Amino acid sequence: MVILIAGYPYAGRSILLQQLESMKYISRDDMPPLSVPEFIRAHGGGTAEKIAITVRTETGADAEDLRRLTAELRGSQIPFKLVFVEAGDTLLLDRNAKDGRIGETDMTALLDRLRRDLEPVRGEADLIINSNYVTPEEERNRVINLAEGRSPGESTTVEIMSFGFRYGPASGDLIMDVRFIPNPYYISSLRPLTGKDKACADYVFGFESSRETLRALTELCTIMAKAFSDQGRSSIAVRIGCTGGQHRSVAITEALAANLRSRNIPVAVLHRELD
Repeated sequence: MVILIAGYPYAGRSILLQQLESMKYISRDDMPPLSVPEFIRAHGGGTAEKIAITVRTETGADAEDLRRLTAELRGSQIPFKLVFVEAGDTLLLDRNAKDGRIGETDMTALLDRLRRDLEPVRGEADLIINSNYVTPEEERNRVINLAEGRSPGESTTVEIMSFGFRYGPASGDLIMDVRFIPNPYYISSLRPLTGKDKACADYVFGFESSRETLRALTELCTIMAKAFSDQGRSSIAVRIGCTGGQHRSVAITEALAANLRSRNIPVAVLHRELD
């Protein structure tokens, strides 16, 4: 699959390309449109490899070349998707001012011209991303979902990982710190156990705060799963942390996964410190 990334200067095309690089896409930045077919042929013809290219779109001629390129790719049956990255003028001008490459007057004139020249390209795009409103990670996920053919309404998997803050933080869509729950570590009979053991889990959920937290997390993850599914996103990263990642976070993770499965929501579970 080939991902072609077009759009406006400072809209975030290169940042999106870097995100796709992190997902093992072969990448090339700022390529003239008519040079793209040779690059694709050099990397398996777009079928054996995942390829992402930001195409040069700074002139009307570039826009015309890009339209010729997409017509050629369709004729050759090379699988590709066209992504158009944009942003509001205020944000684009602010990013340019920080870079200082183009004067403000020249940048305003350039944007006025590009909005006219690139409108036909934008109209052909399979996905339009406005970087005013989404993070680079969200942009990447939307592009990958597009490449994989996911559509809104497909089930979203809730990926729940327990972890210990002692060994470093975790990143995700939802981070929950459960260190406010009394720690089984300080009960000598429970210390050797983990949150997977019934005695330890019973202790954790012997507190109203734990039970209310589980109920709230279950409802929140249910809402998020529906919203993510409507956006065509394949997964939600939920991270639950305690001090050592052995007792409280593990017990909450296991119980949350069971609750979500009972609601027919796909779940994947990982215990970072145990596994």
